[in-house]
Amino acid sequence: MRGLNKYVQMLSNEINDSSNKIFIAITKSMVIRGYLVCPDCDKYYNFTVLACQMNEQEDGVAPTDSRNRPDQRLMEEGKWDEANAVKIELEEKQRAARRQRESSAEQATSGGQPYPPYEPVWFKKETEPITGNIVHVFKGDYWTCKENADWSRCPNIF
Repeated sequence: MRGLNKYVQMLSNEINDSSNKIFIAITKSMVIRGYLVCPDCDKYYNFTVLACQMNEQEDGVAPTDSRNRPDQRLMEEGKWDEANAVKIELEEKQRAARRQRESSAEQATSGGQPYPPYEPVWFKKETEPITGNIVHVFKGDYWTCKENADWSRCPNIF
């Protein structure tokens, strides 16, 4: 750890009216920088401005994008009871879909037919050549689908 100081200098600036600290790691090229939370951070789980912005709605994203979760939207609007009710409905929808897949697989197996495993929409499974681990590799067609607003291959998960 002592040798690390040769390459990284940690700076800590304390803001007068806050207990928040900014830590900046300076190296040959800046990799990460910590930021202060927003003024009303206590209302937003002490998230930074960036963390809050990461879940902002964006036009044209896939219908399966987690920012489209209706329970999450309601929660962020402070409608806790409605959000919880919608969350329960979504979870039951997921359970029903799983039961349907399991039933279809069981019927196929009992009929001597193969049942194809789940295939991700935007990724494909490959064996990583060095480690031999199974990894999911981006297929590359998401951006074309987004550009054309063609989400026909997305499942209805919400």
